[in-house]
Amino acid sequence: MTAKIVLLIIVFVLSLALCLWLLLGRAPRRHRAFRDAQRLLEQGDWQQALDIVTALQAESRLSTVWQDRLRATAGESHQLAADQMLKEKHFEEALRHSLEAGARLGLDQSDQRTHIVEAMLAEARRLFAAGTESKETKAVLHLLERIFAVQSPCPEASFWQGLCLVRQQQIEPAMIALMAAHEQAGKQVLDPAFYLGVLLLSLIHI
Repeated sequence: MTAKIVLLIIVFVLSLALCLWLLLGRAPRRHRAFRDAQRLLEQGDWQQALDIVTALQAESRLSTVWQDRLRATAGESHQLAADQMLKEKHFEEALRHSLEAGARLGLDQSDQRTHIVEAMLAEARRLFAAGTESKETKAVLHLLERIFAVQSPCPEASFWQGLCLVRQQQIEPAMIALMAAHEQAGKQVLDPAFYLGVLLLSLIHI
């Protein structure tokens, strides 16, 4: 066997070994999976992206670089999930994903919660303005209870609760809610005090 043939065999074996490593090796497979996760995120598929990242995080002997990279991608997945849940008005799920994103991306948890509460309050304002019938009022009150479960006290939620109770002619509970809004807001907001005054005047003239 000539030296040329031996060299060709060695090159072939090395090439085959390289191909097998690129196909089956842990590092190449990890890179491919990570690229797939990023592509899925760009397409808006946070769930599949998160599944891939979670599986990669379960691997042993991950370097610090890879741990940070996967943690950040998991955070981005949760943040995208929170955004999608907000659009669908699944507020509690949005909050869960938002807090998970904050923990992984190093974001302030209070800010993450506030963002969700603000979205819930915006929906409460929309529902309150949608109509004065019993159905609309009950829908607002139900949403306000969900807001209180997420953040309590919540001055604006107490304020809208008071106005809903006014609609339902429940004057004393309305006064309690409006006073709570007034106190919780540090007496810096005009509306609760204004509506309280109106209610008090109406009671005086009864």
